[in-house]
Amino acid sequence: MNGLLNPSRLLTGYTPNAECLSAIAMLINKLRSQNSKLVYLLDPVIGDNGRLYVAEDVIPLYRTMLSAATIITPNWFEVETLVGFKLDSRATLQRAISTLHREYGVPHVVISSIPVTPQRAAWLPVSFQGTTFDLAKEDIAYAAEGLLCLSSSLTDDSEESIVHAAAIAQIAGYYAGVGDLFSATVLGYYDPDGDNAEQAAAGATPLSVAVDKAIRTTHAILRKTAKASILAPGASEDGFTDEELDGKDENRRPRRMRARELRLVGSADVILGGGESLKGTPLCHSAMTRWKDFWTS
Repeated sequence: MNGLLNPSRLLTGYTPNAECLSAIAMLINKLRSQNSKLVYLLDPVIGDNGRLYVAEDVIPLYRTMLSAATIITPNWFEVETLVGFKLDSRATLQRAISTLHREYGVPHVVISSIPVTPQRAAWLPVSFQGTTFDLAKEDIAYAAEGLLCLSSSLTDDSEESIVHAAAIAQIAGYYAGVGDLFSATVLGYYDPDGDNAEQAAAGATPLSVAVDKAIRTTHAILRKTAKASILAPGASEDGFTDEELDGKDENRRPRRMRARELRLVGSADVILGGGESLKGTPLCHSAMTRWKDFWTS
């Protein structure tokens, strides 16, 4: 009656074990049978930085669910886990994107965060290395390594996918819920039926447009949160760091996490406008740009 069992869009994220994920897979199949046009975003939350967040029996289940997804939003480590090989070169990145599209049948792939290490920067175009941001005027701390976000869309009649990427300055410190926010905004901004001649002329896709807005929105909320956390009680003592002092003070981590709760309510205008209100202001990320020679070299 209320439409909850007949959604037009669906997002699934962190699922700790195979039993829970199996129930979700059954639900997805049921919803797909009822609505073939369901837009399903699968965020396969597996882990990060070489560490699993879930039981290992979740991984093969995620692989079987990929074909049901419209969009997936794994990070770099999660892509490596799903495809089963390291992404240590441009050739292996190409192979991974092709595997997700061709072998697993995912039409739209977003790699949400790829750390731009010196090794990876060597095979990235200069425009995607994030070296042109002026961070000196910022009053928040940034990590030494930037991030790359990549989107890839493959249509039924295309031999190769259309790839876009954006460089992002990485704000220092851990903020819970950033991946959830990013995936939710990608799904919310995604408009597969959008008709924008200007975007099409620039080589944009509905996915790259959605990801561009999601980056703009997510980064703005992170910056607002980081600035607010500086003013939180104890911030002058705690600083920006995440590890070294936690063992000496059991209350330090909860205090830091409270200070870093994402400022969502106060960012309603940014979220609802897809970050349009930020245009013309200094940004610490580039726009999603077509990676024209991704498949040719």
